[in-house]
Amino acid sequence: MMHWLLKREGYPPAIAISVVLHVALLLFIFVLSRDSKHELRIIQPAAIQATTIQDNPQRQRKAERIELQRKQEEQRKQAEEQKRKADEEKAQQELLVKQEAEKKLQQQKQQQLQDQQKRKLEDDQKKQTAAREAEQQKNKEKLKKEEDDRLKAERELEARRLQAQQQALTEEQQLVAQYIAYIKDLVREEWSRPPSAKNGMQAVVQLTVVPTGEIVTAQVVQGSGDVMFDNSVLQAVKKVQRFPDLQKLSVQNAAVFDRNFRNFNLLFQPEDLLR
Repeated sequence: MMHWLLKREGYPPAIAISVVLHVALLLFIFVLSRDSKHELRIIQPAAIQATTIQDNPQRQRKAERIELQRKQEEQRKQAEEQKRKADEEKAQQELLVKQEAEKKLQQQKQQQLQDQQKRKLEDDQKKQTAAREAEQQKNKEKLKKEEDDRLKAERELEARRLQAQQQALTEEQQLVAQYIAYIKDLVREEWSRPPSAKNGMQAVVQLTVVPTGEIVTAQVVQGSGDVMFDNSVLQAVKKVQRFPDLQKLSVQNAAVFDRNFRNFNLLFQPEDLLR
């Protein structure tokens, strides 16, 4: 029966039988203790051989199945853990790749923005430079035009001045020529032709005249070669003594008088000589 129970994994019945046997043994001992007439005999209990789990093939197979299931579960958990770690690593790698791509894209955008700003700055600088150069060129042209206009105005003014001066000189020369002719006429009226006078003779007399027209000094500075002719001219000038019209000239135009008649040379050359 014990073998049958062990094969059927009947551990509770075996325990029960063991308990029953022990109880029976105790009752037997109790009965013997009350019957003094009977010789006390100690009956050795039957040895009960315990069977370990190693001696139970079914239990061993079950334990092996449990161990196998445990190992399979551990392997499954390890596989899941490895898969989880691989997925995490893959996700982390993908995140790093994505971050790197975003970083590169951001750098490209930043570089493009910097390039645009740089080109804009260069364009602005070129425009400013061109504007400054245009303004400088405009100012140069303006200054050149102003300078040309100034020079033109100066030339026109100088031309007008020269023209006016030439005109004034011409007028003065004409006026001087008129007064020289007037003086010569007065001297010729007082001149007494000497017998030695010949055609082509001339003498130059230097005169000093005051604004009243009076002759202060008179002297021959270039003779004709004939002393009598030169003296006759000098005597004629002294006889005139005064040029009344020169007084009027000194009043009307003192500058002309001072330039031309304060001190001047009179060329005396009679044109009506017969020889």
